[in-house]
Amino acid sequence: MLGSLEGRGIVQRAVVAADQRQIELTLTPYGETFIADLKPQIDEVYRSLARDLGEDRMHALSTFVVESIEVLEAANALPHPIAH
Repeated sequence: MLGSLEGRGIVQRAVVAADQRQIELTLTPYGETFIADLKPQIDEVYRSLARDLGEDRMHALSTFVVESIEVLEAANALPHPIAH
């Protein structure tokens, strides 16, 4: 998946100088435009999901995702903290 995004010019990888076992992943200028162009579609999918699940289940899903990220970060299973 990462290779595909990189090949399409959406992201770029760079080795972290302080720890060459890690890579830094950033959006390219094209990637930023690509995401901005997709935002209306992403928002509509989110609204549709919220309608189908309802407020309580949507909140539970969001909480589960945030907690899962925190568990993975605590176990150092993610390379960098994810903003949430």
